[in-house]
Amino acid sequence: MLVVGKRGHGVIPRLLVGSVAVAVAGRSPVPVTVVPGGWQQEEHTQLPIVVGLDPDRAHHRLLHLAFRRAERLVVPLVLVHGQESHDSADVGSRFDSEVTLWSERFPDVEVRSILTPQHPTMALLAEAEKGAQLLALGRRVTHRFEGFGFGSVTRAVLHYAEVPVLVVPVDDDV
Repeated sequence: MLVVGKRGHGVIPRLLVGSVAVAVAGRSPVPVTVVPGGWQQEEHTQLPIVVGLDPDRAHHRLLHLAFRRAERLVVPLVLVHGQESHDSADVGSRFDSEVTLWSERFPDVEVRSILTPQHPTMALLAEAEKGAQLLALGRRVTHRFEGFGFGSVTRAVLHYAEVPVLVVPVDDDV
């Protein structure tokens, strides 16, 4: 895992997360945590880990890291899927199946799942704002010259989250 910092609070500094942090989070073959300036982890040790999920993608690596960390820290895990329009029955079924599978593998981890009709960015930031020590997201695995492996949700979360953001490269085939 690689950890990088971002500076500043307020509107302008947030929009300028930093080309290094964004480039590293978008291209690194290993998970990257982007930590906001001034973050004091010891003040947040009992807060949950929030994980953003897209039911159309595989998230094995992301969920494994998140569940392992929650188990080690003895904190709850909040799994969030926000999508403004979807077939809620189908999405809910896939979401519940994935949550059940991982909950069985990590029975000591308290899990809360949230399926909301909000835009994913808004859903994740709202949940993190309630109190979180980490917000974790997956991104596509990219190859050398493909550019960034994340889309608008991950980019917005990196810009606006006031908690550390873990960006995990996930392969749809895994």
